[in-house]
Amino acid sequence: MNAPAPRRGLTLVELMIGLGIVAVLGAMAAPSLGNWLARQRTKAAAMHLVADLADARHEAARLHQVLRVNFEPGSQWCYVITTDPTLGCAAESAAVLKRVRSTEHPGVVLGAAAPIELHGSPDRLQPQAQVPLASANGEPLRVKLSLLGRASVCAPAGGYTGVPSC
Repeated sequence: MNAPAPRRGLTLVELMIGLGIVAVLGAMAAPSLGNWLARQRTKAAAMHLVADLADARHEAARLHQVLRVNFEPGSQWCYVITTDPTLGCAAESAAVLKRVRSTEHPGVVLGAAAPIELHGSPDRLQPQAQVPLASANGEPLRVKLSLLGRASVCAPAGGYTGVPSC
C-alpha cells in the first residue's frame, strides 16, 4: 500500500496569520515613512531655492545689475526673482525672471524672510541672509547666503540626512 502524497501549499489559517503580521508591520512603518517623506520634500524645496539663488547670482553678473528675491511667507508661500524690487508674487511683469509657489513643494512652509539682493559684481560682498523652511511636521531647515553670495542648507535641529547642522 502506498502512503498518501504530502499536500503542498498553505492553509487558509496560515495565510491569514501571515497577512496579519504584514498588516501590523505596515502600520508600524507608516508614520516613520510619512515623516521621512515630509523631510525629503522640505530638503528638495531648500535645494531648489539654493539652485535658484545661484542662478540669480549668475544672471545678476551677466546682466550687470542687482537682482532681488522677494518672499511671501506662510503655507501658501511664494518667492520671485526680479529686477524690480517692488514686485511680488502677484505681479505679471517682464521684470519677474522666476516665480516659485508652494504648489511646487506641497507640505513645505516658508517662514518670514527679508528680501535678498544679489549683486553681479565679484568685488562686492553680499549681505548675509537666511530663509527658514519647515516640513509639514514642523521640522526646520534653513537656507543661508554667505557674504560671497553662496547659498547652502543647514538643519537647526538636525534630523536631515546629508544636511549639516546649523
